[in-house]
Amino acid sequence: MPRARRAGCGFAAEPDRKSEWFGHVRVVSFGPTTTDADFTKAVPHLLALPALTGLDLGGSKLTDAGTAHLSQLPHLEALYLDDLPLTGATLRSIAGFRALQWLVLNPRGADPRQRPGP
Repeated sequence: MPRARRAGCGFAAEPDRKSEWFGHVRVVSFGPTTTDADFTKAVPHLLALPALTGLDLGGSKLTDAGTAHLSQLPHLEALYLDDLPLTGATLRSIAGFRALQWLVLNPRGADPRQRPGP
């Protein structure tokens, strides 16, 4: 360390501010390899994020079994569930989300360019 100081470098220990930073996390995105088991393990950690308002689960490997745990997060305002193999079970699990303002659905296998027939 003395050589570094002589070279004009200074070092200072900064306090750990992780808890402060995590208190400001508003949206969490999950990658394409996220499974139902992964999401189930993540839910308790998501509950510990006081500012969390959105989840992006689009394109992951979640099914209705994994999204059933969304019912523990009724304060969400934005939810991205695009490109998932979901059924009405997922919609029932989020039906009571009073704060939800933004919901993105495009079920896996659906073609958004197709319109329903007459």
